[in-house]
Amino acid sequence: MIKLCEEILLNSNPSTTDLRQNDFLIRFRTNTSPCMIYVMEDKKNSLLERIQHNESLLFSKEYSPSYRILYTKEYRDLDEELFKCGYEKCMEGTVKVLDISKLQKELFTFASYIQNGVFIEEELEDHWMANYVKFLDMSEERVRVFHDNMSRTQEKFYYFTLLEEGVPVGVAYGSLDRGIFTVCDIVIVPRYRGLSYSKRLLMCMLSYAYRYDAELVIAEVEDLNIVANHLFEKVGFEDGYRFWERYKEMIDND
Repeated sequence: MIKLCEEILLNSNPSTTDLRQNDFLIRFRTNTSPCMIYVMEDKKNSLLERIQHNESLLFSKEYSPSYRILYTKEYRDLDEELFKCGYEKCMEGTVKVLDISKLQKELFTFASYIQNGVFIEEELEDHWMANYVKFLDMSEERVRVFHDNMSRTQEKFYYFTLLEEGVPVGVAYGSLDRGIFTVCDIVIVPRYRGLSYSKRLLMCMLSYAYRYDAELVIAEVEDLNIVANHLFEKVGFEDGYRFWERYKEMIDND
């Protein structure tokens, strides 16, 4: 199940470029940020040789390598080898999971989306994007990369907007794949945070997912995001599995 969830999380977070190299999948998340490297099943060379090869390749392109690690025995050797090579642990978190059938009764309350002030679209519309950019105060570079990524992906996304007296106060989006709904992001306008708007928006997302026969809901939540952790726990999500990154800063020799 972890392997399937990871594949779905990968698809729900499209990148501008994917590169298969040396038994790894290298994902370039933006043109300027470190890239992600996912372990493949092939093991032709030693871990150290593959790490050094990837590092040399990425440093030559002025990228700092970052590996996604899971708290499973399959990743133990890689994590230890990266530690020995000077990679620092960062961005720790948990993939939260929810058996959506457990909320069946509660979800009927949120099935009337318009009554709850939530509007849902199955295409990335300009007005949704404008609100998302505004609420997150995204830079032009992040906007361009996000838009390019979403326009190229084959994944099916759903876009949610929460209105209060006709004014957008929150947006969210998620994807549905093989009976698993991924909560990709929920953003509430700062002045409206702490007023249960995020829970209302999340519950409407879950109700919509249940309507389309989702059986499991997953969400990737970093430890430092205390608000998100509290939200998912309050709704009934459980801890699925742990993840973190191992990152190495590129040394500037100038």
